[in-house]
Amino acid sequence: MTFPAVTSGGISATAQLPSASVATAVTETASTTEFAGLPALSVARKPAARGALDNTATATILYLGFTTTSAVTFLGTPAVTFTLPAITPGQSYYLAIYDAATTAWTIPAAGPATISGTTVSFPLTGTGTTTISPNAPLYVALYSTATASPSPSPSPSPSPSPSPSPSPSPSPSPSPSPSPSPIPSVGPVVATPTALTFATSASTAQTFAVSESGYTGAFSAVSSTPAVATVAAGQTAGTFTVTPLESGTTTITITGASAGAAATVSVSVGAPITVSSLNRGKH
Repeated sequence: MTFPAVTSGGISATAQLPSASVATAVTETASTTEFAGLPALSVARKPAARGALDNTATATILYLGFTTTSAVTFLGTPAVTFTLPAITPGQSYYLAIYDAATTAWTIPAAGPATISGTTVSFPLTGTGTTTISPNAPLYVALYSTATASPSPSPSPSPSPSPSPSPSPSPSPSPSPSPSPSPIPSVGPVVATPTALTFATSASTAQTFAVSESGYTGAFSAVSSTPAVATVAAGQTAGTFTVTPLESGTTTITITGASAGAAATVSVSVGAPITVSSLNRGKH
């Protein structure tokens, strides 16, 4: 589920939620100040679920809220891209997530962000789960911290000494420069098979496998029409299970090491066949 860009205070944000457990409507809201009833990130000093905010000064830049009318669980954490008016030199950017169960911020939940021009981005992750319910919306916040620079050590003052006649110094031999290690590259995402066909919506769920050479991390899969068929992680790593729900077609998009590298699996669900009988009278 990819949202259109939302803007607040001259800052725009584009979010993508992972695969969902059920089909539902989700509303995204942006604000440069904390939402009502939400503790400000800059004053959160107690330990959170997966981390704690230290005494380093922070600057909260933008809050995002995701609300829904029914409970839904997502596989992993969202991907978010922010476009800022300017990047502050010496700042690192992180993402915090508010945990409604503990009423505390998870700091940091992701980061440091990848910076390109005035854009900072956080990738989609397929680990863990994220749950949204009518009484517990999902809140994330973009914040920045100053990157500490080491202070230079003072140079000691030399002691005066007699100046002997200088002896010629031997010229140092240049050391050979080490050859850079090759950077491993990843291949395209491959799905097997690339098409699934279900006779009816009552058909048994089917499984497909995905792989990407040079990559051993998690994959994410999203159905373009969840009302026709849903997709979820399979029993083993690198597999996904597709469950038909109603007749129609949908496309499953799978991403791996890079959001730009993806594979697709087309899914077709047939309509049930209705057989009627005709009673003929005797003549």
